[in-house]
Amino acid sequence: MEEVENLVVNSILDGSVYGRINQINSLLDLDFVTETDKLHNAMDGWVRTVKTLQASISQRSGQNELGYRGMGMGMGMGMGIDFDDDPFVSMGDDFEVFSFV
Repeated sequence: MEEVENLVVNSILDGSVYGRINQINSLLDLDFVTETDKLHNAMDGWVRTVKTLQASISQRSGQNELGYRGMGMGMGMGMGIDFDDDPFVSMGDDFEVFSFV
């Protein structure tokens, strides 16, 4: 029985089997990955990358997570410059659309 468990553990670790071992009941709970799951995982990674890029751009422009320009050392140098004419247009809390007029 131990050999089978080791084989299953190695298969889970190398990604050839998706699932988890229920040692209490001596069961293998399998997870079936569909094309939709793969697409969802890829899009989730893309969203995390875009959020990281947004945070980097906001930091460089001196804008914090809430969209306010504060003491950050970005383009405004934290001097309280009025950016009402800023070409960056905020579209909600999660992302920004850049509009170059």
